[in-house]
Amino acid sequence: MGVDLSVEIFGLTFKNPLVLASGPAGFGFELKQYLDISRIGAITLKTITIMPREGNAPPRLVDTHGGIINSIGLQNPGIKEFVRTIAPRLKDLKTIKIGSIAGFTIEEWKILGEEMDKIKEIRAIELDLSCPNVEGKGMWAKDEELTQEAIKAVRESTDKPIIAKLAPDVTDIVKVAKKAINAGADALSIGNTIEAMRINIETGLPFLKLKTGGLSGPAIKPITLARVFRVAEALEVPIIGIGGVMNWQDALEYAMAGASLIGIGTALMINPKAPLEILDGIESFLRQKGIERFRDIIGIAHRGGF
Repeated sequence: MGVDLSVEIFGLTFKNPLVLASGPAGFGFELKQYLDISRIGAITLKTITIMPREGNAPPRLVDTHGGIINSIGLQNPGIKEFVRTIAPRLKDLKTIKIGSIAGFTIEEWKILGEEMDKIKEIRAIELDLSCPNVEGKGMWAKDEELTQEAIKAVRESTDKPIIAKLAPDVTDIVKVAKKAINAGADALSIGNTIEAMRINIETGLPFLKLKTGGLSGPAIKPITLARVFRVAEALEVPIIGIGGVMNWQDALEYAMAGASLIGIGTALMINPKAPLEILDGIESFLRQKGIERFRDIIGIAHRGGF
């Protein structure tokens, strides 16, 4: 029996539900020698800001039980260099490309949206409203009004689908999600890393230069999975579920909770071939269950299960 893994959302057809998450996948070229990206549904490119950023001072990565804590700090070449040297090469990546942007003012969001709108290879734009490890900067996703303002600014600058990337550690993510959709977002990415830290007991100081960073990996999966479930329960909106997907079982849980697409981040850093192994596992599971289409299991936890 053949299994159809394709997913159709916001006017695009993804060959399968896996998305390489923004950050670990870089701009895609870094992975080409390890992973056939053409077999993946999409890639969300590394987040771009107006000005180039060197990121935070090291040390900015430390392991912990069930994951890693990073404080990379949005290291990127800036929008001008991205447009000049990276955008022309995106045609070499034979999958759907999702641009990722982060503004520090409403005007920056507008400019970034305009620039991404001009790039033909960028099929959708993700707004990184929830990066938790930028020194001296607040988090847009923790303020409902700021979230709306940022989305509205980008909505005015592009007709491309907008994905709002929300923070999982907010008081009421459903409320924030509703505001994001009302402001013009076409989909939601849930979620991002969660603020965390480790202290070196030999020195009595935090391991990370910035003191705290963002926890990713399997430790956060139950938290983010619950956020996906709650939002899917309240809203009929495409969701990209991200957070601790290490294997095909994790990916299926997100789909059953209501995620149409599933982001792969930390697993990619450990094993660049993980997405292909996850795809094989999903396909085998569906075949074993006699399910012909992946989309038939999306949100099944809300419909009484099998």
